[in-house]
Amino acid sequence: MIRVRELRDAKGLTLPDLERVTGIDRQTIWRYENDRMVPSVERAYLLAEALGVSLNELYVHDPEAIQPSEARGNDNEAGAAFHSSGAGLARNGA
Repeated sequence: MIRVRELRDAKGLTLPDLERVTGIDRQTIWRYENDRMVPSVERAYLLAEALGVSLNELYVHDPEAIQPSEARGNDNEAGAAFHSSGAGLARNGA
């Protein structure tokens, strides 16, 4: 869920204000706020910049909730298991 309305309200911005700053139509912003549309990456960056937050903060209420090191650890473990099992295109002759 995107936090545009919460962040916009916290900054005291109206839909027309955010439209002026981002160039995104206020009806489209309203749709983001009400989970009727999901912004493209480019528009998410515009919104985050206008609201003074990171992309992570735009989507997650608690930035500490996502721990990149933990996520990488899981990926690395899976990758290590993949490599140690001898799997892979080069070893399979493909």
